Amino acid sequence: VPVPTLVKTANPPSGSTVAPGDTITYTLTLTNTGTADAVGPVVDTLPSQVSIVSAGTGSAAIDGRSITWTAVTVPANGSVTLSYSVIVNADADLGAFSNNAVWSVGDQTYSGATTHIVVAGGGGGGGGELPMTGDGAGLGTTLMLAGALSGLGLFARRRLRRR
Repeated sequence: VPVPTLVKTANPPSGSTVAPGDTITYTLTLTNTGTADAVGPVVDTLPSQVSIVSAGTGSAAIDGRSITWTAVTVPANGSVTLSYSVIVNADADLGAFSNNAVWSVGDQTYSGATTHIVVAGGGGGGGGELPMTGDGAGLGTTLMLAGALSGLGLFARRRLRRR
């Protein structure tokens, strides 16, 4: 009897921030601790925030937003690793998205999911780094606003003292 499990990991790791243009590499580890082979298709339907870059390992078929390995065989007491890469789309909605892969063995399904958070900024953000804030123009605007507010505070204090 097969005893399958599916673990999905990502680089950058699940829970990390990513920006449009960043690449995410997903790895699916299919393990079978049973005494018979575990055989079945693995399907990952990708969310709209990403596009497939490469099918990586295994013989995967790409159909629109789905990547499918049709008959993955994991031997008794063995494991198989599948990987593929996606890119965060330029028009990806900001915020969290999840990605779930499913392995069907017999009448049972096993799944693994990851989550990433899309933040504004172009490429290179991945790896869980927060985006830079306050570029030259933004910092100048912030300082100008702080100076204006500070001036208002001085003006208010002077008016209070005169009364």
